[in-house]
Amino acid sequence: MKDYLVGIFHIEEKKPVARVGEIAAILGVKGPSAHVMVKMLAGRQLVKHEKYGYINLTDKGREIAVQLKNKDNTIKNFFIKYLGIDEKTATEDAHKVKNVLSNETFSRIKNFIFFLENRPDHKEINIPEEVNKFIKEQ
Repeated sequence: MKDYLVGIFHIEEKKPVARVGEIAAILGVKGPSAHVMVKMLAGRQLVKHEKYGYINLTDKGREIAVQLKNKDNTIKNFFIKYLGIDEKTATEDAHKVKNVLSNETFSRIKNFIFFLENRPDHKEINIPEEVNKFIKEQ
């Protein structure tokens, strides 16, 4: 369901409404599967599903989608910036990891990033290089 909310959010960033076919295409699923999930989301009041297939996030659905997108971006950027992972791999892995990380673990990752970015020497160090150097020394 989370992927559907984020998918609809991405569509709404470009258009006023989403349609089942667009959602299915973004998520790589069949139209009937997307239709069933949209009905479930509507039942939970996370989307409005109107006649002729128009779909919009409710305020509650949009709030969840934004949180998920921010979580995904935070993890992806952590992988790229601090672990030196290429963007394609980081994007794929962040998408997978965000769905299984507990709120506690994610909160600690955010706190760790905050800690690193507020160190006085942060601008002068290259974290991926330092990590690789540390790994080679082990």
